[in-house]
Amino acid sequence: MTNQYFYISSYRAYGEQTGELSEENTRLKSDMLDEHLGYQKDGYGVGKGIQENLLRQSGRNNWTIIRPTMTFSKGRIQFFSGDNFDIIRATRGVKSAIPAEFLDYHNGITYGKDVAKFLLNFIGKEKAFGEAFHPVVDVLSWRELSEIYHDVFDLDIVTVPESSYRDAIGETKGLYEDRIMERKFKRDKSLAVAELSVDDFYGTKAGLIEAWHETDLETFGKMISWEAFQAKMDVLVDENTDLSKVDPSLRVQFNAIRENYRDRVLVSIDGFNVKVINQYWEKEQLTDGVLLSRTSRQTSGQMDNRWLNFEIPQNLTKMLAADKIQLTMVFETEDDFEFTPFLHHYGVGNQVLNRKRLSKGVTEVSWLFTPSRTDFTDVAITATDFSENKMVKLLSLTLSLPNRNPVEYGKYTYGRIKIVNSPRHEPKILTVGKFTSIAPDVSLMIRTHGIDRVSTYTWFAGKALSTMFPGNQTLLMSLTHF
Repeated sequence: MTNQYFYISSYRAYGEQTGELSEENTRLKSDMLDEHLGYQKDGYGVGKGIQENLLRQSGRNNWTIIRPTMTFSKGRIQFFSGDNFDIIRATRGVKSAIPAEFLDYHNGITYGKDVAKFLLNFIGKEKAFGEAFHPVVDVLSWRELSEIYHDVFDLDIVTVPESSYRDAIGETKGLYEDRIMERKFKRDKSLAVAELSVDDFYGTKAGLIEAWHETDLETFGKMISWEAFQAKMDVLVDENTDLSKVDPSLRVQFNAIRENYRDRVLVSIDGFNVKVINQYWEKEQLTDGVLLSRTSRQTSGQMDNRWLNFEIPQNLTKMLAADKIQLTMVFETEDDFEFTPFLHHYGVGNQVLNRKRLSKGVTEVSWLFTPSRTDFTDVAITATDFSENKMVKLLSLTLSLPNRNPVEYGKYTYGRIKIVNSPRHEPKILTVGKFTSIAPDVSLMIRTHGIDRVSTYTWFAGKALSTMFPGNQTLLMSLTHF
């Protein structure tokens, strides 16, 4: 049995605290889950707290809990967004960002060698037995830290609204929530038990200078650091990372994500956001769909991106794991022509579908196919297939499972009805006639349901109507203009 057991926990085990944060006066997230449901996002921090409590319940006290703050050392340098993210941006010569609302909040970023020095001085100390410590040297605001990182790395930080930052960077499994908490760590306990003073440590700035000097800059410059978020950060701070500084295998994806995100004009069709990433297309939201205009820009023969992207909604991505899925599009066009849609993952891994012909007027086309990958991000069409200075209306765009489409639509009908509680093997429960315009979000709720559930459809099919429609398990009707 060891004489002294060190458990490396984390400052992320702490819940939020008003005022100075000490080891004794701050509750752990794991003990506050009923009060703060948001803490459940941070599995790492909650898990650390649970493990700490196991030590306390062990009946022994020959343990010491260490709760490091954010740490850094050669090759791994944290800041607001996480490991190396912001420093990579500095090496690429582009700005990074921080939410303006939290610029004067405090936190701790500690050199790994300083944490190690604390640990060495806790060994064998009776006052360290059965106790928890956060080994902190400097407690600085994000404003002060930004100035230090600018001095050391020439990193330019701009402030942006918190909502914009969160949208660009994502929540990264609870890490973000910790960055935006006020963390004014008290240092008295750790320094007293270690029998050291602040002057015995490197501190943040000197530590960063040494860690950066010891970092292999050639290897560091080739790191892959959350490139999807790097691309979005470019848009957020109005920068353009030189693609030669991005890993060659990710350059197409990086640029596709950046250009998709740069298109902030919200136009959508059936939940798919329409993204224009070049000058070949213009888009306009209509009440009954989307107007797509192929501009007069001529193709040069070079490999430029002529695509128009339809971002697959998050609630449909699980469908990509199915053996078969169906893509259905309804167009209204001025001419006859053919086109070839495809799916891709941020610009790569294309799966090209069969070429289809559109006739003048309203045409519905569909494809039944097996997805070649489960992480497609977009359905796309290319400007090469469309005549210059011509407009087409996209009236409907759906991805569905073929066995779960129990509505038959007549020719020239556009829009789709959402079926709620559809029987799995029911081949058809409704027929919609020709030349019908179905408004967005029309739902048909079948089978028994409570009267508090709302349907936007005026008829309900089921056993309750069997006396009205004897011998008919399928309700047939022709609909005109909901």
